[in-house]
Amino acid sequence: MKSSRYRISMAIACLAVTAAAHGGALNTLRDAARQTVLNNPEVLSAFHEFQAAEQQTRVAKGGYLPRVDLEAAVGAERIDEPRFDEYDFTRDRVSLMLNQMIYDGFATRNRVRSFDFAARRRYFEVLDASERLSAEVARAYYDVLRHRELVELSKDNYAAHRLIYEQIERRTRAGVSRGVDLEQAFGRLALSESNLLTDVTNLHDASMRYQRIVGETPAESLQEPELAPNLLPGTVNDTLALAYASNPQMNAMIANVWSANSAADVQKATMLPRFDVRARQDIWNDKDDINGRHEEGVIELAMTYNLYNGGSDLAERRRLRYKANQAEDMRTMTCRNVRQEVSIAYNEMRATDEQLVFLDRHQTSIEKARMAYRRQFDIGQRTLLDMLDTENEYFMSRRAYVNARRLNAISYTRALAGTGALVSALELGNDLHPMERPGTDEEAPDMAAVCPPEPDVAPLIDKDAIYREAIRKQGELQHLVAPEAPAATPADVSVEAMRAGTVTRGAPAAAAPEQPAKASDGW
Repeated sequence: MKSSRYRISMAIACLAVTAAAHGGALNTLRDAARQTVLNNPEVLSAFHEFQAAEQQTRVAKGGYLPRVDLEAAVGAERIDEPRFDEYDFTRDRVSLMLNQMIYDGFATRNRVRSFDFAARRRYFEVLDASERLSAEVARAYYDVLRHRELVELSKDNYAAHRLIYEQIERRTRAGVSRGVDLEQAFGRLALSESNLLTDVTNLHDASMRYQRIVGETPAESLQEPELAPNLLPGTVNDTLALAYASNPQMNAMIANVWSANSAADVQKATMLPRFDVRARQDIWNDKDDINGRHEEGVIELAMTYNLYNGGSDLAERRRLRYKANQAEDMRTMTCRNVRQEVSIAYNEMRATDEQLVFLDRHQTSIEKARMAYRRQFDIGQRTLLDMLDTENEYFMSRRAYVNARRLNAISYTRALAGTGALVSALELGNDLHPMERPGTDEEAPDMAAVCPPEPDVAPLIDKDAIYREAIRKQGELQHLVAPEAPAATPADVSVEAMRAGTVTRGAPAAAAPEQPAKASDGW
């Protein structure tokens, strides 16, 4: 037992040293989430992708503006004609050329729209990464708080079992308790030590996960988060409607569909003529071996119309239409994922809301029973097993309440992230990444029609109906009377006495002394 106590002490000491080394670290959920979102490589990568997409849009907009080229050349020219002797000379030229697109089958307009919606998608992907990462930080933060509470409960449980063991040890030495009681107390003490070691290990794992996400180990004193309550609608269907409209990932996939459709429209221009205004000014020196300066200028309206391109344009149109169909499929898949995540988080949040009421009643009631059992054990009215079982149930009831309370908070943050509201709920600020939403607002599709909210598949529990059914079954069992068993004939009673009725048939036998039922330890 000394070695196990040593391991417990060393594990707790290591955690204490680690926490003390980071005593000045982030100690609020808001600060931890803000630092993580600002510095996380995933968010930064999404932000840089958005910046690149914005520049791609700017590249496409250049198609509306004229193209101006300046060309200068100098070189040797040789002329060999039958009428003249062969001769060489040097010439130079400067040319200024301008080309302005007048009509290109709306290719430039659709290309700008496609890239603009692609940038809009990247914008929402930055928001989505921020929401998801904030939810991960919140989960890690709550997990550290949860495991710290569980360690404290395990410490209390270990201390209680240690005191009981030492009490039984003294009683055994005094001859008041039996040796089997001491063995029972020793076994429960060993189990409490094992639980404490497990909780300390789990706290270490939770702290390391927190460090991976946030970038540093949790502070020694983490403050309780204060998220505003009631930020979600009152029903799961209303929450899903909010998620369809506000979830960043959902909006990113909607923008992706718009971008793919516009990209497909670009290819329609290959079936239409293109008109350009072209202007050119050339200045020559010693052109065609004629000394002096020569100037030549031209301005024209040119039409280009491709008549045949080997079927490449038609194939490209089909390819882009398939890509647009793929984008719609991705949007539907994302909608289903959002529906699942938000529905699960919302249902879990509501379920734990109700569970907390019953779990609080349970731990309050068992705490009173625990104190009563201890007093009754001291005066011999309860067995050691009764007291140990009550101690264990008290420990488990407190753990259940802590786990449910933290799970409720985590579910709330997950539901908020699913509706795109967690970053604002944590008040992380609007300066995380300076961005403006690109693109024009198109008419968003009705996602409730694409993936409608399913009816609640969780069974509705009517506790009164369950109770009435139990009463009905109990009443039916009471009508089932077992057949009367024949009474045994004692050896000293004659058959004649039985016939005379001097011995009552079926007389009850003496009740055996009641043996205490072996209670489960609940582990």
